[in-house]
Amino acid sequence: MITHYFSAVRSRKMQILDAHKTGSWCHVVNPTKTDIEYLVEVFGLDQDIVNDATDIYEAPRVETDQNATYVFTRY
Repeated sequence: MITHYFSAVRSRKMQILDAHKTGSWCHVVNPTKTDIEYLVEVFGLDQDIVNDATDIYEAPRVETDQNATYVFTRY
């Protein structure tokens, strides 16, 4: 599931958007294959690195590839 959040400078209230917009936060939980394809296509991400994020045993780390920075965390 993908949810896009946005908070403007004038209105600090968090909004949920229907689609991404510059400056928005893209929150992804339990992505489907379609969600991953969307992320790769729309944001120009690396397919293999995005697939790594779905592995529950993936080690927390920061990785940079071309113009994107990937942050792997656990909570």
